[in-house]
Amino acid sequence: MAESGIFIRHSKAAKKKAAPSSLPLVRTGIPSLDHIFQGGLPLSSIVLIQEDSLNYQSLQIARCFLGEGVINSEKIFVYSDAYEENLVPDIRKIKKQESAELRIAWRYEHYPQTSSVKEPYAFDLLKSMGNEKINQYTIDVTEQDLYRKLWSQIFSDIQNSLESANDTGIRRIFIKSFLGPSWPKAPISEIFQFLQSLKLLVKSLNAICMITSLTSGLETELVTLLNQSCDIVLSTENFAISGDSFGDYSGLLRIIKCPRIHSLKNIDFDALAFGIKLDRRHIAVESLSLPPADSLVPTKESMEF
Repeated sequence: MAESGIFIRHSKAAKKKAAPSSLPLVRTGIPSLDHIFQGGLPLSSIVLIQEDSLNYQSLQIARCFLGEGVINSEKIFVYSDAYEENLVPDIRKIKKQESAELRIAWRYEHYPQTSSVKEPYAFDLLKSMGNEKINQYTIDVTEQDLYRKLWSQIFSDIQNSLESANDTGIRRIFIKSFLGPSWPKAPISEIFQFLQSLKLLVKSLNAICMITSLTSGLETELVTLLNQSCDIVLSTENFAISGDSFGDYSGLLRIIKCPRIHSLKNIDFDALAFGIKLDRRHIAVESLSLPPADSLVPTKESMEF
């Protein structure tokens, strides 16, 4: 989307794309969620989280996503209609001798050591490492032509972050509460152009974008457009809102749409619903159908909590 239509300027590095079957995976910062996706989210993807009205569970997922990028020295770009304090959670290292209930990031011990922090580690949602290592842009939702201007800002930020034509560093983009109640209405064609431009940008670089949106307040046509434009679609249900309960879970994470790549072709998502365990400090996502205690697959007791 430039002065007219969709416009992407490709760098030399941007043209070097892996085949769909060999897309590298990007950690979410939540080991149990990465386990569900067999290692993480595919690079060059747009991930939509359909948030609930409290927007708490989806925000904590996004915070871990950003935190993982920071400790891997990736470039982070955040776009929100209000400045977010303490957005990036701090980490703490996990000692080998700690009890199973505290070994939050045990799965990362077997991952390639790409982070600047010695593993294993965990994100502490109560603590913040500050926002100094992220680029945060506050969206003025009163502006006319908002979506075109937002696209121009994202495009400019990403292009200016490229240190050379051979810069293959990973960029993480987060758009918070996209199309929220305070955002202006716009023709669906304009929103379509924005999403398509964003998709082209993400796929032309080593980038991944996460978007949260309160889709329950949107028209069906807009929700369909969002779902079709994104590579992965998740939704959160908060039991504090619905009044439902399921064991010691605080809510559900549903997989509405999953990536069509070779590494996930045999994945069994069952009912595509997973339990969210969230307390003040930690978040985990786990299968609602737990394996036997003596299984090699980790049980609820040996996961993050």
